[in-house]
Amino acid sequence: MWAMLASDVLFFIAFFVAEALPKGKTGFGADGIKATGDPPASNYGALVSDLSKDILKKALKKTGNPVKKRAGWMNDHLKRYIGDNFFVWPVSRIFILESKKRGGKAIRTYLMVLGKRYKYIESMGHEEYPLAERITSLDEFLKDSLLDGEKLSYKNEAFCIEAANYALCYYVEAYRKNPDKKCYMDQGKPKVEALYNNGASKAFDKLQHEFSTNHDVIEKVFHDMNDENYEIIYPNARERFVALCNKLYEL
Repeated sequence: MWAMLASDVLFFIAFFVAEALPKGKTGFGADGIKATGDPPASNYGALVSDLSKDILKKALKKTGNPVKKRAGWMNDHLKRYIGDNFFVWPVSRIFILESKKRGGKAIRTYLMVLGKRYKYIESMGHEEYPLAERITSLDEFLKDSLLDGEKLSYKNEAFCIEAANYALCYYVEAYRKNPDKKCYMDQGKPKVEALYNNGASKAFDKLQHEFSTNHDVIEKVFHDMNDENYEIIYPNARERFVALCNKLYEL
């Protein structure tokens, strides 16, 4: 117990040290691409990241549910890291779409909803930061967060961190309470496309609103998310979730 407590304390120390670093020392340059060429001794952002990852590695070895631990670490970083050079931020919400096992591998899939971000341009004022650039930043951040034995892949419009015994996947929508865009990587390039009122975030809010007093209905949607028959029809988990929600409203 004390060892786990000490690990958590070290994690938060590492997190707040990263927040206190001068701009430009977080591992990301002004253009949102990971900075390269810095001597190891001066790259403080990378040093803190390595410390945090070392703590995570030890925690993963001790837990019986590594994908849950991995997801907690990643979600905390995505939601709470608010450095000026972390262009993914702000993350409005993250919620789970599915949790399952396939072929001996534990899989967790989340929907991440971004809030709007603005930048100040002299003589022009505040301008919305390009969403495509933020998706590129997310891609770089996920690559930088990989542990030994993990790889980042792109499946059915999701970002997936894969290890031998688990996979952690993220779908992305924007913005906030009324997302009208989906975001993903395709052949190394960021893609931003209209949702046409077919977003998982809106579907989830509607599900909670209409069936807030009937938890069995909500639980059935998440149960059916793991149904292999639905997976064959909708390999894209975000689209599967929307389809299952819409199916309820048609009854």
